[in-house]
Amino acid sequence: MPKKGKRQGRETEGWKQLLLAVGKGIGTALGLTIVLLLGCAAAVWMGWISQKIGERCCVLSCVLGTLVGGTVSVKGGRSWALPVGLATGLGQCFVLVLLGMLAYQNPPVSGEVPEILLSCLCGGGMAGILGRGRKGKRRR
Repeated sequence: MPKKGKRQGRETEGWKQLLLAVGKGIGTALGLTIVLLLGCAAAVWMGWISQKIGERCCVLSCVLGTLVGGTVSVKGGRSWALPVGLATGLGQCFVLVLLGMLAYQNPPVSGEVPEILLSCLCGGGMAGILGRGRKGKRRR
């Protein structure tokens, strides 16, 4: 049986830290997305915006929510910024589709899932690209 060395323990801690950061990002993204969706629904209900614009608010709220949640996860992950941001977007899409299936008791319309998936991945990708630290100048 191989002994657990320092290197193997650090690798495990790194993965745990990344998964925890992605989980925090998904929670933040879902919270903000739901608040934005409720705000858009209230604006449509009050008549401030039309229903056609209200449908586009779903995509906008997914992008903004995943951008903020991805930023939280990238800051917590410290490394691998783009994969962590994309994992946050993928996780948020999975949870949103799952919640929609549980709420309506049937699978979603075929055009909605790719739209939500792409908007969540777009927000997560932007967070991964923008949250990456810049490399300093190299000295010669």
